[in-house]
Amino acid sequence: MRLAIGLLAVVLSAGASAQDDKPWNAMDYGPCLSTTVEGWSEDNVALKGRVVFLGDDAGVVFDTELLRVAAVWTGGSLQLRGTPFDGSHGPIPKVSGKAVASTTQRPGVSSDGDFTDRRPIPHGPMAREVGRFRGHWFHGDRVVLGWHCGGREVLESYEALEAEGSVVGVARILEIAPGAAFQFVVREDGGAKNLLPGPTRSVRLDSADGSIDTKLRTAAADVSMEIRDGGRIVVSVPASQETIHLEVLAWHSSATEAKFDDREIPALEPLTKGGPRRYPETLTTKGELGGAGEAFAVDTITVPSSNPWKSRLRFAAFDFVDEDTAALSTWNGDVWLVDGVDADLDQLTWSRFCTGLHDPLGLKVVDGQIYTHGRDGLYRLHDLNGDGWCDQVEVFNNEVYITKGFHEFAFDLQTDAAGNFYFSKGGPVNPGGRGFQKIVPHHGTVMRVSPDGQKFDVVMAGLRAPNGIGIGPNGEISTGDNQGTWMPACRLNISTNGTFGGCVDTAHMLVPPTRYDQPICWFPMSVDNSGGGQVWVPEGVWGPYAGEMLHQSYGQCALYAVLRQESWDGRTQGGVVQIPAQFASSQMRGRFHGDGHLYTTGFKGWQTRAARETAFQRVRRTQAPLRMPTGLAVFSEGIELTFSDPVDAEVAADPESYEVQVWNYKWAERYGSPEYRPSSPEDVVKDGQENRDDLMVTKAEVGEDGRKVFLHVEGMQTCMQMRITWNLDGADGELVEGSIHNTIHFLPSRGDDAK
Repeated sequence: MRLAIGLLAVVLSAGASAQDDKPWNAMDYGPCLSTTVEGWSEDNVALKGRVVFLGDDAGVVFDTELLRVAAVWTGGSLQLRGTPFDGSHGPIPKVSGKAVASTTQRPGVSSDGDFTDRRPIPHGPMAREVGRFRGHWFHGDRVVLGWHCGGREVLESYEALEAEGSVVGVARILEIAPGAAFQFVVREDGGAKNLLPGPTRSVRLDSADGSIDTKLRTAAADVSMEIRDGGRIVVSVPASQETIHLEVLAWHSSATEAKFDDREIPALEPLTKGGPRRYPETLTTKGELGGAGEAFAVDTITVPSSNPWKSRLRFAAFDFVDEDTAALSTWNGDVWLVDGVDADLDQLTWSRFCTGLHDPLGLKVVDGQIYTHGRDGLYRLHDLNGDGWCDQVEVFNNEVYITKGFHEFAFDLQTDAAGNFYFSKGGPVNPGGRGFQKIVPHHGTVMRVSPDGQKFDVVMAGLRAPNGIGIGPNGEISTGDNQGTWMPACRLNISTNGTFGGCVDTAHMLVPPTRYDQPICWFPMSVDNSGGGQVWVPEGVWGPYAGEMLHQSYGQCALYAVLRQESWDGRTQGGVVQIPAQFASSQMRGRFHGDGHLYTTGFKGWQTRAARETAFQRVRRTQAPLRMPTGLAVFSEGIELTFSDPVDAEVAADPESYEVQVWNYKWAERYGSPEYRPSSPEDVVKDGQENRDDLMVTKAEVGEDGRKVFLHVEGMQTCMQMRITWNLDGADGELVEGSIHNTIHFLPSRGDDAK
């Protein structure tokens, strides 16, 4: 007999090697993968699963919410299905192979012998006093899980059991700190024959694949194993002032008669102090600086074209660890570090820092510590020995409710001045886009977690697909949202206007709302068909845009300056004008760095015009003139535009230099909305067909400084969508043209105090 320990370096499973042309199968995910997993049937799903790989054809699924071993297999693989993997809408990863053990979807631990699920709904972690998952540690090929039951700390790990040259079973190893008594479930898949007495208590079960032996091994005399109703096998751990070491072995008895009695139970606590750097290799690239002839230069922090682990580099979020080092998370669970992000980008060094996270579309660095946000919650990443590898993935807060819905993406991670964390979650849209699957309380919301990770609440609701959020200098919460059910068009929300984003299905109100809180503005699909995040320009940076908001478009791969107008009662309306910059991939996340430049990243995963799979880029404001609007205000008499640079007074004073159109959408349960002309709201056109009113510009007044232009416009009115275009010359003779798409909620008189 031999003992097989750990993970083969590159191969995920036995089935993967036959499909290496599929990037989701070819990728080395590391020793474990966090994902939603189906254990052979739809009746056994670990919503927040931790899949620990043992060799190339065995593994364990640990349910981090219910603290149960959901599935153990040999001779098979993990079938990687779903949007982050093969792009499918609906399926989730599924275990295949020969079943060694499984449990049902109820708590796997208890301090009183009652394994009833006492959660308000069957989602989210159990109460803290019952039991909580703490996270996991990497040590070489081994993964050590940490959890507690009734306050008693437990470490858990696994090893593959080999006999006669093949893997026949799995050992579940537990190291239990001193504390009160508790029980845990070993398996409950029925067929138990009898419990044999002795120092190694064991039981034999019949299964479809033959008999399976299960054995408890420990030196602690009072630890016991029993068969309960329904064939559930439970281990009882007594109160103790000493650390208890035990293991539960399960193997296919048809394959061997070996009893594994000579095994030494390994100590786990020493493995939580920091292990060897798992991926010591680094990759080097050279950045590309953008041209300086335009108002904004776009530099490229060049992403490695390939890597030894075939990791799919689809960068979703990032932040800076120090002056010239950034941390970036990928959709498929990695965190990478890139050093050398300096002025010339001459030598960029990339290293793989962490693996196996659950779709981490959010990342934030606080006091040098990397935090990630994925579907299963917020995690804090620790390099315990300073060697450039994440040794510990610690739960910071995992109270978010999730389902297996393919569309409930976990978006972004931001903090406010007080240190609170914010993140958003999509609604569980049906395959095809219309309507929703099962809805739970955190779908379609923005959530907040306190600086210590202990308090969790919802601060915005009624969202559909809020891919990206922003936190303003005064604590304003912003988010985009996408056209769909209850969303007539994409919109840009801000909390000063309210906290209900318009999607009734995810409002989470006892009485369904009959009106929505107003966005800053709506977007036609040509401007933004799928939103990204928002970022606020720091004071002292980017001239007239300092202190203002930028909005990113994932779908159109564009960056917009948001021109805001506030009313006397604090409401905000406005519009967007595109920043003249070309990006290699989508615009998902943006952050200003200490060098005063904007850094952005994004990837190609769902509907987007992105040219490349991913990109990490820098936007620098150059010395060239902006030639853009920097202010917008609407009044009952017309529109005031403020330009960054003086315009030619004669051309700007010509009303023919401008066009103004208005139209509305209809807020309804249907998917999206056609355009409705305000003058004939009864006229119905097809989606995508223009149906707008033209408003006449009767006069244009140019201010003394040549930067302000007031357009006298007939028929000014509140509207969901306005489009303002101009074709001017600058005072220096250069062309100044563009458009603003805005929304009007209020129309003060020019003499009012509205901003």
